Amino acid sequence: MRILVDSGCYDLCNMGDVAMLQVAVERLHKLWPMALIEVITNKPTILSQLCPKTYAIRGDGRHIWFYDRNILGKVYKMLPGKIEEPIKKLEQLSRRFYPSLYSGLVQFKLKIRRKNTEAIQEFLDAFMNTDLLVISGAGDINDHFANFAMTVLELLEIANRQGIPTAMLSQGIGPIENTRLFKKAKAVLPKVNLIAIRERETSFDLLKSLGVAEDNILFTGDDAIEPAYNSRPAKAGKYIGVNLRISSYSQATDKHIETIGNVIQNCGIKYSCPIMPIPISFYENESDSRIIQRITGNYFSQHNINRPEEIINKVSNCKIVITGSYHSAVFALSQGIPAITLYKTAYYKNKFAGLAKQFGCGCELISMDDNHFARKLKESIDFAWQTSDILRPRLLEAAENQIEAAQSAYQQLYTMLESQKSKKNHIFSHQRFSGAYTK
Repeated sequence: MRILVDSGCYDLCNMGDVAMLQVAVERLHKLWPMALIEVITNKPTILSQLCPKTYAIRGDGRHIWFYDRNILGKVYKMLPGKIEEPIKKLEQLSRRFYPSLYSGLVQFKLKIRRKNTEAIQEFLDAFMNTDLLVISGAGDINDHFANFAMTVLELLEIANRQGIPTAMLSQGIGPIENTRLFKKAKAVLPKVNLIAIRERETSFDLLKSLGVAEDNILFTGDDAIEPAYNSRPAKAGKYIGVNLRISSYSQATDKHIETIGNVIQNCGIKYSCPIMPIPISFYENESDSRIIQRITGNYFSQHNINRPEEIINKVSNCKIVITGSYHSAVFALSQGIPAITLYKTAYYKNKFAGLAKQFGCGCELISMDDNHFARKLKESIDFAWQTSDILRPRLLEAAENQIEAAQSAYQQLYTMLESQKSKKNHIFSHQRFSGAYTK
């Protein structure tokens, strides 16, 4: 058994994505103990530390494969605009419908330019010979990541054409208003063998509108719930946890940082409790640590954090968590700790609304564009602080239910693949017995 996992987190700098990847790998190994599990990554050494039961497939190979000007290269610059676009589309079509021919042309071009072809050969060997393509936990199929989402969908499309089983696990789907992305998703997602989504609130209706059969959609919660739940503290902590993401898809601003900082620092004084930084993303262009430092007014060392359990353990010391980042809330709620979630975009509103629906209580949403944002945040902190102990049992029960649902989804995937394998073996044996098979 050979399994290829594409998590989308190739630099392993987002601890939420890494946690989901670790859980996916562990569950797949339990189902197929002898399987070769290959993971696309730019950081093979770090992957070996985080997921020691895997083999790294260099992300450069995937990047080269999806580059839209592979064949003609610099010649594109000399082409008139009217000709350039049709040729680029022809290249894309050849990649989708004739992957072997396309890969041969790409590698030939690389050799002519005296460039190394090992990365793309490694990627194609893993992809074209896998027994199962897994798109591991992510929230990439949406407008904010439309270009990357198109590559994920194309990967699934090619796999389907090659007869390779596909599964999308711990997924957040949408919003999708981009016409090109919607059309592509409608053509591809109904053919995916199994789609496990993190929440019902928006993803389910969107998938149905894309033509995905209800039988192929499973509600599982986030895969990262399990390691957080397993680290739950015996009793509530004493800290206020905080996180905020500044990025194109969060649209939080300096004004929000100032408002949140003033409210949280005053609440820290009021309850005589320290503030706990809960960074999730360590990408240079969206480092949570820098923003948290501005909110708290204090410098803290991130101490080369590169493991999700380090962040989960920080959350364990909190009584409540205030966050504008999804997995800070997941890590908190899964340990029975209330989360106050802050959003500005539909992307985050949908993610947090789904999380609130999954846990049923203890997850409050506040719009950062609300005219009374500061007052509502303060009132929410006061309420969460007073009710934290009461909410804990219900949050933990919700976490248990989601873990059970996720494990069941992986088992369903195993049953489906083993059933398909059994049918193929039966047909093969029948052909040999009847004489229809020739060597």
